[in-house]
Amino acid sequence: MNKSDKEINKRKQSYYDKINQAQFARKKDIEANDFLHFSLDDDFLDGLAVSASLISRCKELGTKPLLDFTGVQNTDLMIKYGTANITNIGIYEENLNKLRDVLFKIAETLFENEELDDATLILEELLRLKECRSKSYKLLYECYQKKGSRTKIENLKKEIKNGNSPIKEKILEDIF
Repeated sequence: MNKSDKEINKRKQSYYDKINQAQFARKKDIEANDFLHFSLDDDFLDGLAVSASLISRCKELGTKPLLDFTGVQNTDLMIKYGTANITNIGIYEENLNKLRDVLFKIAETLFENEELDDATLILEELLRLKECRSKSYKLLYECYQKKGSRTKIENLKKEIKNGNSPIKEKILEDIF
């Protein structure tokens, strides 16, 4: 067996050891600081000029547990929180994705109706919830541009460059 075969076998064994460890990991509480929290209040949401069903859905999803483990492998999550938590983690991530979708629809509607201040607040909340879709950044950029907020545009550009989004280069390319 040559050196490269030994290295491949060593990596395979490490992978299988990790899988084995993950399968037998005991359930642990999900750390409180891992959860994201929706921060827009009901009074603000109720005052928005969008459909009541969108507002209702937003409020509902905003009260559910929200997690974002984008880029973290399932085996790492199983080792850290136990195999029994994987289903709940998936549900909590889906809650967050649904909330992001609803928030984007609200922001898009507000933007189309020239409600730029409200659209901006919604989009900033969306980014605070670790949104990484290019279209959300692009819409926020357009809000800032229409409002003449050059400082906010520069800060957004810096935030994207310094962020850890897996698609930050695409976001920068799409916007700037």
